[in-house]
Amino acid sequence: EKGKWRGSYTYGYRRIMPLLEKAGYHMAEATLRRLMNELGVQPAMYNRRKNNHYSSYKGTVGKVADNLLNQTFDATSPFT
Repeated sequence: EKGKWRGSYTYGYRRIMPLLEKAGYHMAEATLRRLMNELGVQPAMYNRRKNNHYSSYKGTVGKVADNLLNQTFDATSPFT
Protein backbone atom coordinates (compact mmCIF):
# COMPACT_ATOMS: atom_id res chain seq x y z
CA GLU A 1 0.00 0.00 0.00
CA LYS A 2 1.35 3.43 -0.91
CA GLY A 3 2.71 5.52 1.93
CA LYS A 4 3.37 2.61 4.27
CA TRP A 5 6.96 1.79 5.21
CA ARG A 6 6.38 -1.26 7.39
CA GLY A 7 3.36 -2.54 9.22
CA SER A 8 0.70 0.02 9.94
CA TYR A 9 3.14 2.91 10.46
CA THR A 10 3.27 5.83 8.04
CA TYR A 11 6.54 7.71 7.79
CA GLY A 12 7.32 11.15 6.44
CA TYR A 13 10.66 12.26 5.01
CA ARG A 14 12.03 13.09 8.49
CA ARG A 15 11.61 9.47 9.61
CA ILE A 16 12.57 7.88 6.30
CA MET A 17 15.83 9.85 5.96
CA PRO A 18 17.66 8.18 8.92
CA LEU A 19 16.43 4.75 7.83
CA LEU A 20 17.84 5.26 4.34
CA GLU A 21 21.15 6.53 5.72
CA LYS A 22 21.35 3.52 8.04
CA ALA A 23 20.78 1.27 5.02
CA GLY A 24 23.62 3.01 3.16
CA TYR A 25 21.66 5.37 0.91
CA HIS A 26 22.61 9.04 1.03
CA MET A 27 20.58 11.76 -0.64
CA ALA A 28 19.50 15.31 -0.03
CA GLU A 29 16.32 16.02 1.86
CA ALA A 30 14.84 17.78 -1.17
CA THR A 31 15.58 14.76 -3.35
CA LEU A 32 13.82 12.43 -0.94
CA ARG A 33 10.81 14.74 -0.74
CA ARG A 34 10.64 14.99 -4.54
CA LEU A 35 10.83 11.19 -4.92
CA MET A 36 8.14 10.70 -2.30
CA ASN A 37 5.95 13.21 -4.12
CA GLU A 38 6.50 11.48 -7.49
CA LEU A 39 5.66 8.08 -5.99
CA GLY A 40 2.62 9.43 -4.18
CA VAL A 41 3.99 8.49 -0.76
CA GLN A 42 2.48 10.73 1.89
CA PRO A 43 2.66 10.49 5.66
CA ALA A 44 -0.46 10.26 7.78
CA MET A 45 -1.54 13.67 8.95
CA TYR A 46 -1.64 14.30 12.65
CA ASN A 47 -1.93 17.25 14.94
CA ARG A 48 0.97 17.68 17.35
CA ARG A 49 -1.14 19.82 19.66
CA LYS A 50 -4.14 17.55 19.70
CA ASN A 51 -6.23 18.81 22.61
CA ASN A 52 -3.63 18.15 25.27
CA HIS A 53 -5.00 20.89 27.52
CA TYR A 54 -7.20 19.89 30.44
CA SER A 55 -7.23 16.27 29.37
CA SER A 56 -7.84 15.10 32.95
CA TYR A 57 -10.78 17.46 33.60
CA LYS A 58 -13.95 15.52 34.34
CA GLY A 59 -16.47 17.92 35.80
CA THR A 60 -16.30 19.82 39.08
CA VAL A 61 -13.08 19.29 40.97
CA GLY A 62 -12.93 20.04 44.68
CA LYS A 63 -15.36 22.15 46.69
CA VAL A 64 -17.43 24.85 44.99
CA ALA A 65 -17.43 28.11 46.95
CA ASP A 66 -20.69 29.39 48.39
CA ASN A 67 -22.48 32.08 46.38
CA LEU A 68 -22.05 34.95 48.87
CA LEU A 69 -22.72 37.71 46.31
CA ASN A 70 -25.80 35.99 44.87
CA GLN A 71 -24.36 36.88 41.47
CA THR A 72 -26.58 39.92 41.02
CA PHE A 73 -24.45 42.04 38.71
CA ASP A 74 -26.19 44.76 36.69
CA ALA A 75 -24.14 46.66 34.11
CA THR A 76 -25.64 50.07 33.49
CA SER A 77 -23.04 50.88 30.83
CA PRO A 78 -20.16 49.00 29.24
CA PHE A 79 -16.92 48.60 31.21
CA THR A 80 -18.26 49.99 34.50
